[in-house]
Amino acid sequence: GKLTTFIKSLQQESQIPLFVGIDEEGGRVSRIARSPNFEVPQFQSMEKIGETSDTDNARNAGFAIGSYLKEYGFNLNFAPVADINTNPENTVIGNRSFGSDPALVSKMVLALIDGLHDAKIMSATKHFPGHGDTKGDTHLGYVSMDKTWEELKERELIPFNDYFDETDMVMVSHIATPNISQDQLP
Repeated sequence: GKLTTFIKSLQQESQIPLFVGIDEEGGRVSRIARSPNFEVPQFQSMEKIGETSDTDNARNAGFAIGSYLKEYGFNLNFAPVADINTNPENTVIGNRSFGSDPALVSKMVLALIDGLHDAKIMSATKHFPGHGDTKGDTHLGYVSMDKTWEELKERELIPFNDYFDETDMVMVSHIATPNISQDQLP
């Protein structure tokens, strides 16, 4: 359709191959799947996939999402979410995360990356260093986390560190970490 033609024409006009990225996590942050104009596989949430503890489910979701993105001309997905859902007051991550156990989240993240790669789609693991134990939404304003680097290494950083070499890129969140950076800047 129009989207495929549009992306193809952008690629043809550019002397350098373009990254054409999209937020298509599966679940509530899915620009294609949540649009009434596209008939593609639907996923309730990554949390539901995490609850199965079966990495094949995450790999299959990554492949299914990656396959339709490839068909439309995308080559980069701003996924998976590697955040660990540890704060019940967190409204921005919630069921976008595979769960609250770092080891489970970590293996699900790798499986989803593998699925995307099988479909020839690049991954962007997010939201480094971890948005799962915050209260605010960085889209709406300032968000700060009080953890130290040592505390982050024990939980939040695990899914990022475990498969840093597997993902194509890492999306950094604009969260202030005053106990690490010694300032209030994200």
